[in-house]
Amino acid sequence: MKDVSLNGIWTLFCGEGLSLPCKVPGTAGEVLLNNGLMPDPYTLDHEAICEKALDQDFLFERTFLVRNEDLAYDRIDLCCKGLDTICSIAINGLEIGRADNMHRTWTFDVKDVLVSGENKISIQFVSPIRYLKEHPSLTGKKYSVIRKAACMYGWDWGLSFPDTGIWRDISLQYYRCGKIRNIVVSQKHTDNLAVLEPEINLDLWEEGLVLSVCLSDPDGKEIHSKQFPAVSGKVSFPVSSPQLWWPAGYGDQPLYTLTAELKDGSTVLDRCEKRIGLRTIELDRAETDDPYSSSGKGRKYSFIVNSIPVFIKGESMIIQDAFLSKSTPDRWKDLVDQAANSNLNCIRVWGGAYYPPDEFFDACDAKGILVYEDLMFACTFYAPTPEMTENATKEVEDNVCRIAHHASLALLCGNNEIDVIYTTMTSEEKRTTALRRLFGGGDLLPEETRKKLKMAYHAWFVTLFREICQRYAPDTCYVNGSPEGEGPFMSSSILDYLSTGDMHYYLQYDGNLPYQTMEEMHSRFISELGFQSYPDMQTIRAFASPENMKPDSSIMLSHQKCAGGNEAIELYMRREYGVPRNFEHYVFLSQMTASRIMQFSIEHFRRESDYCRGLILWQLNDCWPVVSWSGIDYFGRWKAEQYMIRRTFAPVIISCKEESEKLVFWLCNQSNQSAEGEIEVTIIDSEDGTVEIIRHQAKIAGDSSEPCFTINQADWIHKIGKERLVFIARFISGGMIISEIRFQLVPSKQLVLNRQEIDWSVLETDDLFEIRLVSDSYIQAASLWLTEGEAIFEENNVDLIPGQVRTIALYKEKTNLDLPLLKKNLRIISVNEVLA
Repeated sequence: MKDVSLNGIWTLFCGEGLSLPCKVPGTAGEVLLNNGLMPDPYTLDHEAICEKALDQDFLFERTFLVRNEDLAYDRIDLCCKGLDTICSIAINGLEIGRADNMHRTWTFDVKDVLVSGENKISIQFVSPIRYLKEHPSLTGKKYSVIRKAACMYGWDWGLSFPDTGIWRDISLQYYRCGKIRNIVVSQKHTDNLAVLEPEINLDLWEEGLVLSVCLSDPDGKEIHSKQFPAVSGKVSFPVSSPQLWWPAGYGDQPLYTLTAELKDGSTVLDRCEKRIGLRTIELDRAETDDPYSSSGKGRKYSFIVNSIPVFIKGESMIIQDAFLSKSTPDRWKDLVDQAANSNLNCIRVWGGAYYPPDEFFDACDAKGILVYEDLMFACTFYAPTPEMTENATKEVEDNVCRIAHHASLALLCGNNEIDVIYTTMTSEEKRTTALRRLFGGGDLLPEETRKKLKMAYHAWFVTLFREICQRYAPDTCYVNGSPEGEGPFMSSSILDYLSTGDMHYYLQYDGNLPYQTMEEMHSRFISELGFQSYPDMQTIRAFASPENMKPDSSIMLSHQKCAGGNEAIELYMRREYGVPRNFEHYVFLSQMTASRIMQFSIEHFRRESDYCRGLILWQLNDCWPVVSWSGIDYFGRWKAEQYMIRRTFAPVIISCKEESEKLVFWLCNQSNQSAEGEIEVTIIDSEDGTVEIIRHQAKIAGDSSEPCFTINQADWIHKIGKERLVFIARFISGGMIISEIRFQLVPSKQLVLNRQEIDWSVLETDDLFEIRLVSDSYIQAASLWLTEGEAIFEENNVDLIPGQVRTIALYKEKTNLDLPLLKKNLRIISVNEVLA
């Protein structure tokens, strides 16, 4: 097979006779922006203007050369890996096909329309905004009738930016005699033996061809090779003493290479190579006794890798950029690197986005990041018409077949939140009813409507998509949706998901309960959990002028897409810290509030790791500069929450739980290795800086959480007083601080804090900068901010114990600053500065 790229410079025709150069992969929105025909949607409040500019048809054209000898190939296909969305394709003025799904790979036989010499390809896109006006949904949200990323029509963290274009590679593929259609990989494991069984499916139009298949080990050494007459079927490769692939924190990530070649004699006609990790991944959903369920029964939700239970520590990923073509391979690799750097072992690909490219899965394979992959159906009911069913079938087949071989693929999930929407619209339980009212729901669904929705849901998510996933990803578990409890549409309340399945939970949607009530929640698996905060001040300066830097300005509100989002941020901020007038302080405390809420929640669920088997937080990234639930903002800047996630997702952590008049210190070890060391608790008088230290030896087995040490808080309250009492607990092993937390008995706004006085200096070595902080007073959450430049520190938002030097490393590869610029742009802010 010969692949000739048609990427490069095209011409975009739009408006009143405009013709503009356009880079492919690329979109109309990017061209309009680059040519001054549309303002930057990421700045000020330009969203409505940009959406109007996109509401038109666009024509993409280019010419390309075909040699006379190329026409001698038996078959010539136009392969379009991403057409967004409704379009017709013509070559030399002859229509060769239509497309209506951005998630599919579209292939058209074009041999008969090509000519020797110059050819012209034209792709005419219809406005997706107008399409929805002409095709209103009868079952749910407007995007349910178009196979386009749902979030492109706006979300509670994203702008409405329904762009159009050729957003992935496009090429001509030339074939002789036959081609490899796909390879479906399966593997079986017994004691010290793995049997890899690739099923190789061929399209042949000539006889006498040969198929050659070989397997190489992670070092590149060929360990199996077979050659036989070309025919579709399975090949079996036994691998003794296999090098197993493991998630991050549980082992290494060796990858074998499977290569298939279709040959005519010694001539290679087509070739396919896949990198394979030998491993087993199961989702244990077995029935079990449940101490928190009213029935006393529940279901597990536990991932088992290579027969070892793995505690999931993940975040959900949305689209990388509202401009789709800006999601480059380097950015995908960097995002996975950031996840690994945050101690994640899982990324959930959310179902309102799009299927990630191969580069994303390659990076996850290399880093040991499990992928919880939603199919791209989210938050609405779909009508399974024959046309839509055929389209969705091809979409799921295309993508599952493409990604199924990846070692990182842990789960395929049919949809996001359709089951819980049904529950919310049919339940009379008090908290579920309140949730329905909050989102504007009225009366309960009538029985006839319920029957139709159940039939539609079963047709796609319970039957069709499950069968496709089992066919093309035989070793990957499938669930109908997230969250889902006992079974499809079987939950009578949002609380049912806690003991029978996975749970999506947000405090602000449950009556803005105090975050401390999280300790009353017991869940088998959390697949969404989050709290909003503002992005970095540098990010805010990129879209708002100084006069608009206040929470209620029109510009700031245009970058807050969640109804009631600002009110929720401020409510919880007021409870913990109070609400400052200074906007920079406000932004800082929004991040500290989110960090505090999420840390409290993570520690609670990790203490219950015998019951809860994982957390996937909402959300990892942003697709534009916005106030959101993300830990990493649009420009890649870490919020306080992401630094907290790195700490609380470490393999072993210490945590503290208040029980009556006792402070109980726990060790949580969600790794497969035991840990031994010393618990060191520093008791600080926050006013006069007095420090006392208590030490206790502790040991914790792998995959367990246990209380290890108790302090009678009444003694210390009597001695120091609640408003001056701070506990800093550390777990130290091998002379290293493995984990550190702060615990206090009152909200920070009631804590006696001295004014911020921090001495700091920066030392430089060959590969890093050492930032040294010290204070005579107790300092809460000393945070390193930059006025300019980029940096990801090894830790941040740290408490300073009076008189102790705290050193924070900054590796040069994680910053674009040299020493003078770092010193010039470094800013240290703390809770003391804001409150004292």
